[in-house]
Amino acid sequence: MKNPISKLTRDDVLHAIGVRPRRHLIDLVLPAMGLFGGGVLLGAGLGILLAPRSGAQTRGALRDRMARLRHRSARSRRHDPELRADLDAMSTDFDCPAGSPQSTSTDTAL
Repeated sequence: MKNPISKLTRDDVLHAIGVRPRRHLIDLVLPAMGLFGGGVLLGAGLGILLAPRSGAQTRGALRDRMARLRHRSARSRRHDPELRADLDAMSTDFDCPAGSPQSTSTDTAL
């Protein structure tokens, strides 16, 4: 005859003495991150489906905004030598091929 005690699990013993296992932070964080990621994917999908403009129009608007941001950034770099040095140091960390958006004539004129 088998010993019935050998079939007991840790949770059975803890339940019998009236305590619960301690929950770890990871037990709360992982499900929350999964729900958040699912919400992000769902929101992105709905945004694409319900976008008021076509893809070409949206890309054009984003391209215009990025050009304005780059122009404002270039102006700021000219007036703030510390920022210019930081941005120049960061730009050497990336290999930007010739003709890429990072190697425009406004950046080389600085």
